[in-house]
Amino acid sequence: SVSESINEIKDRLAKVENQTSVIEHWQHEMKELRTTVERLEKDTSNMHSRLDDAEDRSRRNNLVFYGIPDAADETSSESEKKIINLLTNTIQIDVTSSDICRAHRIGRYDSAKARPLITKF
Repeated sequence: SVSESINEIKDRLAKVENQTSVIEHWQHEMKELRTTVERLEKDTSNMHSRLDDAEDRSRRNNLVFYGIPDAADETSSESEKKIINLLTNTIQIDVTSSDICRAHRIGRYDSAKARPLITKF
C-alpha cells in the first residue's frame, strides 16, 4: 500500500540522513587530522634544522689530524697526549690538556695506516 511505501521511504531517508551525518563527522575528523599532520611535519622540519645547526656548532671547534701514529688499543688520553705533543713540539702552539675537551680516533684500526684523530677544543 501507499502508506507502507511512504513509511519505507521515510525509513530509507532516515538511514541516508544518518549516514550523511556520520560521513560529515568523519570528514571533520579527517580535516583535523590533516591539520595536525601538517603541523607535525612543520615541527619535524624545524627540529631537523635546529639539530643540523646544533651539530654544525658542535663541530666548529673540532680539528681532524691525519698521519699521527696509531695503536690498536690507544685510549682517549693517549690520543690527547699525541695531539698536545704534535701541537707543542712540531707547530709550536702552546696547548695543555685543559684546552682539549676530547680526542679520539675515527674508524677501525688498521696496522697499515693511521686512523684520523678528531680533537675537540
